[in-house]
Amino acid sequence: MSNLEQIEAAILSLPSSEFEQLRLWFLDLDYGRWDKQIEQDIEDGKLEAFAQEAIAAADTTLQIFKQNLGLQLARDSFATQKTYRHFFPE
Repeated sequence: MSNLEQIEAAILSLPSSEFEQLRLWFLDLDYGRWDKQIEQDIEDGKLEAFAQEAIAAADTTLQIFKQNLGLQLARDSFATQKTYRHFFPE
């Protein structure tokens, strides 16, 4: 039986409380390794293209939002002026 098979058999025989402790420990270990890998990828510049793409997408979204907000404000202003003239004709 290989080491992995022995580990699997041992895990399957754990009581629920110990299995839960092992599961949480393993998740912490996995998340820690993931964090280290991300940090290394950032240091190595591997995520730079993704970061630039995300920044560009955010800029585009902001510009669209500003344009739509400007159009909405213009419509609101027009509607307000029309309503005002309706109730308070000169």
